[in-house]
Order: sequence, then structure tokens, then C-alpha cells
Amino acid sequence: VVAECKCHKEWRVNNTKRRLFENNGFNSSLFDYDISQYIGAEDSDVKKGRVSKYIEQFLNNNQKVRSAIVYFYGPNGTQKTTVSHYIGSQLVKNGLDCRYVSFKNLIDILWKSQRDETLSDDIEHYTNCDLLIIDESFDSTKAHIWKSGAQIGIIDDFIRKRLILQKGIVFISNIQIDNISTDLFGKSLVDLIKRETHLKNSVLTFEDKYVSLIGLPPEDLF
Repeated sequence: VVAECKCHKEWRVNNTKRRLFENNGFNSSLFDYDISQYIGAEDSDVKKGRVSKYIEQFLNNNQKVRSAIVYFYGPNGTQKTTVSHYIGSQLVKNGLDCRYVSFKNLIDILWKSQRDETLSDDIEHYTNCDLLIIDESFDSTKAHIWKSGAQIGIIDDFIRKRLILQKGIVFISNIQIDNISTDLFGKSLVDLIKRETHLKNSVLTFEDKYVSLIGLPPEDLF
């Protein structure tokens, strides 16, 4: 009889979760990222522990947290996506269904699914997963929106459906929430995001990752 040792079992389970993490849209290279590696200002929301508290309460089945819309705002290069992958990895490691998708790809899939039944499984996963992380949100340079605004009604309905199901969303954006274009994304959708995040104080601001290094002497390259 061949018995599996404890360390091999742990490796096998971890490897299975890593593949699931990747299959759910995440970058597998960030599966082992730890929040302690975050570089940022000491008074930033991440350094204050808000992300860690969010994960803790999510895993403790706090329904208000699990159903919340969370908004990550900050310029490019402030580790918003990296931190969101940390959230995803912690949820996946604890057996929850967390998915990652870009705003553009989600809109495209929702639009195409109206005519392509093969996408129904994807829609079901995005609709019913425990947490959906949507990157590059509300950026007009990343998501092409027709002048008719036809896609906006679809994404609006999708977000409201997740809210009805009490399923949370993390939006990642380099657009300040008060600067989201209502002309482009629709007043109804923008007001919904503002209302949900302001009522729950769930906007997390990410500052330039080099802010905490200002004033320190540069290291020699060689």
C-alpha cells in the first residue's frame, strides 16, 4: 500500500487551487503574492488593513461584505490589479468561487451571449460566482461603447442581477468614481455605483507605489 505523505498532499491540493485560480481568469504567477509585499504610502487604505479586513469578513460570511460593491481607484502602476489577485487567491484557497475579467471582455461576452448560446456557461459563472473582480472599469479608452449605448443596458442589468443575488463585485479603475462619464456609461449605472459605494464606504484609493520611497537615496544599478 502506497500512502500519500502530508507534504505531497499539500502540494497537490495547492497545485489544484492554482490551476483553478488561473482558469478563473487570474494570473497564476500572482497566486502566492502576499499583501505584506505591497509598496505604498503608510496611510493608504491597503496599509491600513482594509483589504485584509475585507477578506477576513468575506471568509467569515459577513453578508453585507459579500454583497458589497467595492471600488479600487488609483492611477496606473499602483498595484490595484495585484492586490485584487491577492483577494482572489485567498478566496480560491478557501474554496470560494472568485472570478476575474476585464470590463471590456465582460461587456463583449454579455453582448455576444444574446446571439451565441455557447457563452451561456460563462455568463452563469460570472453571474453566480461568490465574487467578481472587474478590471479596467469605466475607462473609455479600454472599452469601446457604441454611441447608441446598447451595451450599457446589458451591463447595468447584469450588475443589478448580482446585487439582487447578493453577490459582490470589485471594480478596478483609474477613473475617480465621481468622474465616471454619465454620457458614456449612463446615469442609471453611474448613480448605482456611486450610491452602493458611498453608502458602504467601499471606495479604496491606491496612491502611486513610489510615494513611500520619496526622499530615500536611489540604489546603485550596478
